[in-house]
Amino acid sequence: MVLKLKFVLLTVIFFLYGGTYTSAQNAPPPPENAPPPPGLQLPIDDHIWILFTMGMGLGIYYWIKKSLSLSKT
Repeated sequence: MVLKLKFVLLTVIFFLYGGTYTSAQNAPPPPENAPPPPGLQLPIDDHIWILFTMGMGLGIYYWIKKSLSLSKT
């Protein structure tokens, strides 16, 4: 049980560290007269909260489903 708790704790710590590390990196500015990149540009930042909410809901659903199946046996 203690080993599982340590594993979950380390996983959360590394996940949070990786996210902050990658978001802290700066990209070089584009050249002044550069053409726009090819393809349709779709902003994901506007509705990222929807993806986060759906992911949390799906995780909670599977967590409850697993805990109910374990309690029946």
